[in-house]
Amino acid sequence: MLTLQKILGEGKGTAPVVQMLGRLHNALDRMRTVRLSFRDLVVPTAILLYLRWLEHYEGEQEAAAAFDGREYASSLPEELRWKNLKDLRGERLTHQISEIL
Repeated sequence: MLTLQKILGEGKGTAPVVQMLGRLHNALDRMRTVRLSFRDLVVPTAILLYLRWLEHYEGEQEAAAAFDGREYASSLPEELRWKNLKDLRGERLTHQISEIL
C-alpha cells in the first residue's frame, strides 16, 4: 500500500513529517474514542488554517506597503491574529474558536 510516508521516503528531513503523521493518527484515534464528528474536527482546523494564512497574507501586504512608502492597516482584529491563537490549548482554544463561530 502506498502511504505518504513511503512517498516522502525515509531520507533526510522527513522525520518531522513522520512525527506529524503519527500525531495526526493518534488524534484521529482519540476522536473515534470520544465520538467527535468529522465536522467537530474539520471546522475548527479550517478556521485556524485560514487565520494563519490570512495573517501571512497580511504580513506580505504590510511589507509591500512599507516598500512602497505607504501605510497599511490590517483588517484582522487583534484577537483573531495567529500570534494570539498559536499558544492556546484545550479549553482556552475551544472557547476562542467558539467565539469566532
